Amino acid sequence: MSSPERSQPTLPRDRKGRKALALDLLQAALAAVDPAAAIRRFVTREGDLLRVGDRVYDLRRYERIFVVGGGKAGAPMAQAIEEILGDRVTAGLVNVKYGYTAPTRLIELNQAGHPIPDEKGVAGTQRMVDLLRQRGSATWSSASSRAGGRP
Repeated sequence: MSSPERSQPTLPRDRKGRKALALDLLQAALAAVDPAAAIRRFVTREGDLLRVGDRVYDLRRYERIFVVGGGKAGAPMAQAIEEILGDRVTAGLVNVKYGYTAPTRLIELNQAGHPIPDEKGVAGTQRMVDLLRQRGSATWSSASSRAGGRP
């Protein structure tokens, strides 16, 4: 049995059309790997219900929410978590590569060595451990990290 031929999309022949297509492809690729957009796709909130992937958390059950993490993409990820959780975030600390910062309100960004940890990174990680030791039964904590392809 033969399969019906599929028509292949035609590429623009003129320079302006090819440039527009290239820019559309670039924009789509950048949007697909944007760390904040990835968080917003994976973590959503509807009132007191927080959905993280397939799991749902009733935020009324938690008095405190701590956020910890690390990596080059930590700053935009922290911004996205703050945007989603708002003032429900009690405190947070994220280790980020030197120069990879962004404005945050409740989550502190600690600039440190990456990919090789330095003293500031070790100190930031110890502070995260200390922060998480404050957890009680009515505490929810979130960790964020992103593995990239380049240092």
